[in-house]
Amino acid sequence: MASMLRNETTEVRKRAAEVRRGWSTQEAVRRTGLPPDVPTRLRQFILGTPQSEWSVAVCGCRQQ
Repeated sequence: MASMLRNETTEVRKRAAEVRRGWSTQEAVRRTGLPPDVPTRLRQFILGTPQSEWSVAVCGCRQQ
């Protein structure tokens, strides 16, 4: 089972590489990075951008 999955994965990767070889330089640049419709917080999480902390007003917490 694991070997079938590995073979399938290898075939998908080979096909993707074949498709990418047909891209122009401009197309390769355009397709680099995350899709434009990725939610902001997910994009920040993936790229490692620091997350802003929840404000006290939002979470209802009080500092004492």
